This record gives sequence, C-alpha cells and structure tokens, in this order.
Amino acid sequence: MAVQVNNLFRQALRNGKARLQKQLYYYDAWEGWNIVWSNEYNMTTNFLKEHYRYPLGDRKSHGVYMVIYIPTGEIMYIGEGIVWERFNKHGIIFKSMQKFKTYKAWVKSDKCYSRGGHECSAKMIAHDRSSLSNWSVKLCITESKSIAKEYEDVLRESIKPRFNVAGFHVT
Repeated sequence: MAVQVNNLFRQALRNGKARLQKQLYYYDAWEGWNIVWSNEYNMTTNFLKEHYRYPLGDRKSHGVYMVIYIPTGEIMYIGEGIVWERFNKHGIIFKSMQKFKTYKAWVKSDKCYSRGGHECSAKMIAHDRSSLSNWSVKLCITESKSIAKEYEDVLRESIKPRFNVAGFHVT
C-alpha cells in the first residue's frame, strides 16, 4: 500500500509540474501581444436567437468582460468566465428579475432556474431596472482561465467598478 500511495504521489507531482509548464508556456506566448477587445454590444443582443456569429472566439471562449451602464458610459462591473455565456446569462436573469420585487426569489429563465441570479444581474436591477437596453458589454478572449483571472484582478484594482467594490449590496 505504501509503495502504491508514494508512486501515486510522485505521479501527482509530475502531473502538476506538466500543467504548470503548460500554463507558463501559454503566458509566455502572450508576451509582446496586445489584447483585443470587442466592440460594445447592447445586452439585448441575442447572438443565439438572431443567428449572429460570435465576433470573438466561440460560445465556450474564456475571457474578461465589462458591464457598462450606457446612460453614463460608466464601467459598472468587471468579471471573467466563459464570456458569451455570461453575456447571455446576465441578460436572461435581468429580464426575469424585472418581474420580481425581491432579488432573492427563484427566477426561471428559458434555460434554467437561478436563485436571485448572478450578483452582477442583481446589482444591475437595483441600479436601473427600467430596461436591459441601458446596459452593454465589452469583452476580450484569453482562452485561459488563469490569465483571465489575473487580468480581471488588475482591471478591477485599476478601474474600481462600482458593482465590484465591497459595500455595494443589494437589499
């Protein structure tokens, strides 16, 4: 048993080193390049229903996105994830939450149930529930969760979007 467990531990170390080397190679590959940001897309745009092609990446592309309040042009939220799914999810949940007076209700969209929606969607509703057309998104594709997370953290620290700052709570 001890020999097998130790061999598995050494295998885990080799696997971890290989994964980290691959990540390091990916970070090095970006060196010298500038990230490409999309145009600003109104959150009412439905890339799936309207048969749009995704302007950057594909449906499962990982990256960073900014939610912008159109009347002021202010960047209200910065997040990372599978960006086109987040774009669609925020819009779907916003529209569902417009129908409820509480942000803690279980809301049903055409795709899923969500308990009060994503934090950003709830804050969008609290700030301006009048129309989803008041909101837009810009995004970039990194295809790497670790790079996207690092970039998100640097952008949040620099820009300090209102919805990302501690103390802005939905009640």
